[in-house]
Amino acid sequence: MLRDGPEGYHLEVTGAGMMIQAPAAAGLFYGCQTLRQLFPTELLSGSKTEGMAWIAPAVNIQDFPRFS
Repeated sequence: MLRDGPEGYHLEVTGAGMMIQAPAAAGLFYGCQTLRQLFPTELLSGSKTEGMAWIAPAVNIQDFPRFS
């Protein structure tokens, strides 16, 4: 269940894949930012890395702003 508001999102990472649900583009953006933070930092360093897998831990996150 998603909370009201355009900045909320639901992120689920399982062994079968990843899913981000959001009621608006802003929520999708924030969900993607959270997903980026789950990957190993070396993958997002800007330098070429070899032999690193794009693996994120299994999570189930539902996030939304508490205040407007």
